[in-house]
Amino acid sequence: MRMFDVSQYVRTGHVRLPFAMRAALGWHTGLRLYVWTHSGKKATDGLHNQLSVSAYLPRVKELWHLSGRFRDRPGMMTELAGLLTELQVDVITCRASTQLENSEFMVDMELETSAYNSEYDLSSDERRKLPNRELREFYARLASKFIKEVVFGSDGKPQLTITRNPVLAGAIRADKHHEVTLREHGWITLPTDLMTAVRASFERRFQSLRHASGTASLPIVLIAADTRWGVCDLTFYFRNTGHKHIRIRARDQIGTLQAVTSALRDRSFNMLQLYSRTLPNAGFGYMDLLVQSLATQIGDDQSLVKSIRAAMSGASLLELDIDLTFPPPQPLKLPKRKK
Repeated sequence: MRMFDVSQYVRTGHVRLPFAMRAALGWHTGLRLYVWTHSGKKATDGLHNQLSVSAYLPRVKELWHLSGRFRDRPGMMTELAGLLTELQVDVITCRASTQLENSEFMVDMELETSAYNSEYDLSSDERRKLPNRELREFYARLASKFIKEVVFGSDGKPQLTITRNPVLAGAIRADKHHEVTLREHGWITLPTDLMTAVRASFERRFQSLRHASGTASLPIVLIAADTRWGVCDLTFYFRNTGHKHIRIRARDQIGTLQAVTSALRDRSFNMLQLYSRTLPNAGFGYMDLLVQSLATQIGDDQSLVKSIRAAMSGASLLELDIDLTFPPPQPLKLPKRKK
């Protein structure tokens, strides 16, 4: 699940991770977190405005996600935990529950397999070099252990998957990382050098930012949490730099997402973050988008809003009955100092 929140101003590196995200990620006050940048293709606009936060550094631990559904019987959880112990697999997180009037048992686990005791799967060192390889022996051991209990889907396949964490494995490397502590009410303090690098990349592109004052001089961050893979992505921007958080209420019908994104693309907008959802039985849905203008000449936020409104008022979108708003960043607050 990917969670999305309203953007917030950042002063002296202070960022507040929303409670819902912290709860879904299992992050508690006092936890040590890592803030990191990661290598990738050079941005065409020269901006370096994304950081990631996680409880683990990429390529340090070997993390996998186990998801399974079984016919419930007494002792299922104990036997599953026993098999993992036998294989020397460490359980990082576990969420389990019975469903369908206690007839089925569902489990989701985050596993760490660097000490995994295997006879046929690749070794841990080999898996680090070949991150796309699967744990076939591990899967076979699980399937055979619970072959009478595992639930099969309508396609005839067992509802049992083991997936490697693609964010913290693979080719991603934490080029620069720092440790931060999650404080009360979700506050973290981002390192000065990382925030300085974010600002410097914007000032190279938007020289007027060097003379900005008030909230126009403050970075704004939009946080998206990927709860399945245990990572928060932080995207930074400044006012009057062609970035805007848009919220769209539109009629729910086939092609709505395509029509909206096409209209923005035709006006030279790039989508940095997108979260869409429909309201059941309501006939409409919402989209939250963080967009970036790729126009050669970028004006202030007022002209940016006019361009977005023009994009959303085209003839092809009239039947969607669009209501367009621009959620402002949350008011600037700082963590209270302890007396």
